[in-house]
Amino acid sequence: MVRFRTMSRKDHVFALLCAATIAFAGCGDPPLESGKSVDVGGGGGTDGSATVDSSSSAGDAAANDAVSAADAGAVVDAAGTADSSSVQDAAGAVDAAAGGDSSSAADAPSSADAGSAADAQTQADSASSGDAGAPVDAGPVKPPCKSCAFNKQPTGNHPGAKGTMSLLAPQIHKYGSGFGSGYKEMRVWMPLAAGSRPVLFFVHGFNLYKTGGLFSSELGHAYKAMLEHVAKRGYIVAFVRVQAGATSCDHKSMAQNLVDATTVLFKKISKADKTRVMFAGHSMGAKIALLATRRTINQDPKNEWVDPQAVLLFNLDNAKPPLCSLVDARKAASELQPEEKVRITFVHTDDDKVSPWGHKTNGAMAVYDALKLKHRQFILLNGTGKGDANPVTKPELHDDHAAPLTVKGKIGGIADLAMPDSYLDGLDWYGYWKVLVGALDFHYSKGDAAWAYGSMRTHGGVHAGKVIQHKVLKQGW
Repeated sequence: MVRFRTMSRKDHVFALLCAATIAFAGCGDPPLESGKSVDVGGGGGTDGSATVDSSSSAGDAAANDAVSAADAGAVVDAAGTADSSSVQDAAGAVDAAAGGDSSSAADAPSSADAGSAADAQTQADSASSGDAGAPVDAGPVKPPCKSCAFNKQPTGNHPGAKGTMSLLAPQIHKYGSGFGSGYKEMRVWMPLAAGSRPVLFFVHGFNLYKTGGLFSSELGHAYKAMLEHVAKRGYIVAFVRVQAGATSCDHKSMAQNLVDATTVLFKKISKADKTRVMFAGHSMGAKIALLATRRTINQDPKNEWVDPQAVLLFNLDNAKPPLCSLVDARKAASELQPEEKVRITFVHTDDDKVSPWGHKTNGAMAVYDALKLKHRQFILLNGTGKGDANPVTKPELHDDHAAPLTVKGKIGGIADLAMPDSYLDGLDWYGYWKVLVGALDFHYSKGDAAWAYGSMRTHGGVHAGKVIQHKVLKQGW
């Protein structure tokens, strides 16, 4: 099935403003940064992050791991920033009947439920860390939230529910050396918890490495709520900047930047477990995550780099950059052999007109079809507007290219102008966040496979007693 739609005026705004880095919502910073940094003891930059230059002694593992819980400035309360996800329901009133009965919602069959039936014991056995056995589904799972209302963040054990862990102050690690490479940096969130932790490396979309405003910017701002959510669920999260500036577009080099970032992080943070690693990215960043996966698996004869056990690709874009030659993600995908021990999940929104999933060469489905891996799947998130298969809701869930973004701001505001519909809503909690945390839990915490690989992939919340339903278009097991 191929879908290719023309871009609306709003989608043009998103693409053009981000590409040109026209600044009201800070889609990107100027082509070259000043390289300004802040010492670890200096209280961080404008966002309060501690900046660590990896070329200095202050950047060693001891310095990074020595952030004490007693440091009042170092801890972000688990009830803090994530509370901004308590809907941001700037669209106004929501149907009072939106609660619905979650038991009937969960038991409703998925329109494209892969439903690979297997017993619960097989599921538990396959959930071991790094195990590449076929994910199984022990049957429908009743959502652990009372209503799973589409307009509220779920509760209980739902992977989209608020995490309970407090966070250390995020750290900024700079690892570029030499002229023109000073942009290499990552922002790391760590839960305040003992023991080693799995690591998620996340890569931004084109020119979305810094946003926040005309006079200030913050590394990873466009995805901050999602990444903090993952960290509060108990995982180390590294937001990796791979782009030098507004016009940089060498995707092959960007993939190596991600690989280099993994090496730096495991040298600097002793709690980071290099045997439990996941890659994820949005748009261009999804492509970079896939290219880096191919590089670590197929182009690492000395086994110097870590291999991810799972890769999540959000709204992948394989279009040719305007100023660079095409590095085709389809070729990279085809080089991953069926027996490789990695699971790749594509998550895309149906009405993405910036990167239409069904485009025959640039679309995410074309990249998916090039994969030979046994363990792969393509999940399509559907909105709730006029013409969508789901019931119409107020506010509407917009299934466009900006759906994974979590920029704060009222609907119709400046942030919404530059990055349409990027506010928090049910597509975040019940789509991207659920699958992201669900996959991490399954691979590294013996979590239920259903959230990322089974029946609950398609459950998008409830509106007026009706289930908001997503689809699994294809899967490889």
